[in-house]
Amino acid sequence: MSAERPAVTLNDEGATVDVATLAEGLEIGAADVEALMRQGRLTSKFEKGVGSDAGRCRLTFWLDGKRFRIVVDGRGNVLKKLRTDYGSLGRR
Repeated sequence: MSAERPAVTLNDEGATVDVATLAEGLEIGAADVEALMRQGRLTSKFEKGVGSDAGRCRLTFWLDGKRFRIVVDGRGNVLKKLRTDYGSLGRR
């Protein structure tokens, strides 16, 4: 019996997100994620919660006009996912 890999793994340097979770959130193929990151089209931001959000982390990913955000607790358990598609308006 194998344990399921978590969608988000936290460490001292930030977080690692499972490629399938990221691809699903941005509605792209998992095989395209690495190339899009190397091209600089897929970017991200990692934020640690403070105050009432202490113990949580927010990971935001942008690809063209799409934003995918994941909020996790201190163990990497996903609390919330949010996808926004700005279409031709692009990243704001």
